[in-house]
Amino acid sequence: MCKPAGPMCFVFTESLGVDKLLGTGMKTPLLSILLFVVAAIFGAVGQFLYKSGADAGGGSLRGYLLNWRIACGVACYAAVTMLPKAA
Repeated sequence: MCKPAGPMCFVFTESLGVDKLLGTGMKTPLLSILLFVVAAIFGAVGQFLYKSGADAGGGSLRGYLLNWRIACGVACYAAVTMLPKAA
């Protein structure tokens, strides 16, 4: 059990779901947790696609505008901004 050493201890026990075991009454909906994980994955994939698309763009404006990786990266970032509103 975590001793009251500071705020990080409290946040750490909550994030592990220990609050249910201890009966503290805090309850995070499973849907919120899943949406957070999905948003993190979309953010990472979006960053990868955007970066790899920028590297493959060739330096021309046309190359950047018609690059499917950049378009998919932007779509992933747009999805990340919409997911927290669903929770």
